[in-house]
Amino acid sequence: MGSLGYQSLCEYFQLTAFPLSRPARVAPVSRVTQTADALLVPAQVAPRHDEPLEQLLFALKHEGVNLQVLAQALKRLPGSDIQCRVQATPSSRYVRVLGFLWEAFNARELEGNLAIAGPTVDLFDAERYLTAPGQRNARWKVNFNGLGSLRYAVTVERTPAIERLLALNILDRANAFVAGLGQQATDRALAWAYLHETENSFAIERERPSQDKAEAFVALLKQAHQPRSMDEDYLVELQNAAITNPLDRAAAYRHEQNWLRGPLRGAAGITYVPPPPELVTALMDGVLLFANALPKAIDPLVAAAIASFGFVFIHPFMDGNGRLVTSTRHAWGCGFTRLASSGHIFLPPELKHEQAP
Repeated sequence: MGSLGYQSLCEYFQLTAFPLSRPARVAPVSRVTQTADALLVPAQVAPRHDEPLEQLLFALKHEGVNLQVLAQALKRLPGSDIQCRVQATPSSRYVRVLGFLWEAFNARELEGNLAIAGPTVDLFDAERYLTAPGQRNARWKVNFNGLGSLRYAVTVERTPAIERLLALNILDRANAFVAGLGQQATDRALAWAYLHETENSFAIERERPSQDKAEAFVALLKQAHQPRSMDEDYLVELQNAAITNPLDRAAAYRHEQNWLRGPLRGAAGITYVPPPPELVTALMDGVLLFANALPKAIDPLVAAAIASFGFVFIHPFMDGNGRLVTSTRHAWGCGFTRLASSGHIFLPPELKHEQAP
């Protein structure tokens, strides 16, 4: 059976995007059917032509928004293809979205007079994804309502698991529980929570903290609640507070390549290679733009999960990243909860996850 949509584009352009969780393909079904590992499409619904533009429009309509594939594919699509389709269907939602994204990813405007028509449309369907307050593009009448920006954008699908987690109102219930405790019980509970988080954070680095280290890290956790904008200087300050060896304290983001190592020796023990140092500043700018703005606009636990992922993915310091993300997660999300989500991170090809050698 032939592949369609995003999968077809990945094969046609030989893209380096992450493998799709549910690639679309033609199948003997009577209607579009989503399974655990595929999107099954009847032949009469599939694009009539294999041209990339037809596959892009099909993907947006039936598969949703995959910014990673779109960012790579639209850089290979001639602008004239978009122009012709806009002129033919100036009010089409999906054509306008493609035009908006084409200009954003190619960093230039399409030529010619584009008489865009129709009402403003959202890039992300709020019934399918978690969204944020939008930023309207007047030229294309497209509202970018994603989580973050096109520099660091995360899509979180409204899966049943996510909806159940959001319905729990964890932070409100935690605040109500704490409010019902006496001061003495509250102080004891918080002391235990800080100590438990400290031990777990050092365990990430396979360390057992001494009393002095534990006390210093607890002080760092408490400091993270202070309302202060995240920037490189502040993160360096927090990293210095989390690290006890003066030789491991940073003065700025890393300028060397780092990696995560497992129990095996040599290259076989390398489990993850973060992005190269020359990309760290640009990547962190996108994450911090998100971290400083979105926790006030979306569920703070969702914001904490997204910001934490970006920080760990980039690994901006040579040491202490695991401990540091624990403290900053408090500032981003006001809690210890990890959100298990069906999420997708937009990564241009040059920022794609590096594989271990």
